[in-house]
Amino acid sequence: MNRQLSGKAILKNLDSFIHFECKMNKLGHINWSGETCYPAGSGAVLNFEFVSNQSYLEDLIKELEDINYVYPVIGKP
Repeated sequence: MNRQLSGKAILKNLDSFIHFECKMNKLGHINWSGETCYPAGSGAVLNFEFVSNQSYLEDLIKELEDINYVYPVIGKP
């Protein structure tokens, strides 16, 4: 997505506590959307959407890789 300026990425956890999605068009604009629920399954739900450009994408990818290193994925979706 960062190199081709198109594509889609999804971040979600195994118990549906968070769902975060981004889609990039050919111009490099990113449409972000997300939903989180606390407590998972029966709590308050927050939905959000916003648009940005690809200029922040490289730093965001690095930050997500750092989080994944500290909190590795255990299990399979």
